[in-house]
Amino acid sequence: VGNRIQGPQNTTYILYSQITQTTVIVYAPSRTVDDVAARLAGNVGSNRGQFTRRYAQVTSTLPASTPAVLSLTETRFISPAELNNARQDLRSAAGADPELAEIFTTLEGFIPSQMVLASYRDGSANETGLVIGQYDSGSEAVQIFNTLRWTIGWGASGKTTISDSTALVFEDGMDRLIIFQKGPYLVIMINKSTSPESDLTDLGDALQI
Repeated sequence: VGNRIQGPQNTTYILYSQITQTTVIVYAPSRTVDDVAARLAGNVGSNRGQFTRRYAQVTSTLPASTPAVLSLTETRFISPAELNNARQDLRSAAGADPELAEIFTTLEGFIPSQMVLASYRDGSANETGLVIGQYDSGSEAVQIFNTLRWTIGWGASGKTTISDSTALVFEDGMDRLIIFQKGPYLVIMINKSTSPESDLTDLGDALQI
């Protein structure tokens, strides 16, 4: 199985074999070699290849060019089916308890329609995490972000601007977390407080959203 992340000028295939537990990345830096990359991706694993379908739009929001101080180490796409299972799990956990049902119904509203996770590492081996959730509409994402701003936002240590959007910044002395919304996307990024905040803001500005 695998996915294809298509940027404005490049295409990346991430292929995974569940049998051999192997991940293969095929990168086409320009449109002129797209066909070559597609043929190579199709031949990975078996004679027919492991690449089966293009993953959803949310994967194409990852940076076409990662900020120089960071290196991509891992990505994971979470499908609508997996997220729907998470919703079902919440409903099952509530059981017949009306109070739990109300709480879990609220939590269910925060689950996006699809999601991509990415991990990065800087030159000092510090990890940076990225979560991009895509909702069904921009208005739904705005509502989710406003709910976060009106509840946990009081604990923010500050605000910044990322991709022309207001972002909330949280720090606890150990980690830094930044949340912002743009269009149908809600973005969460985290790194160590000892790492520059610019690592996160530059990563956010590089997103294709």
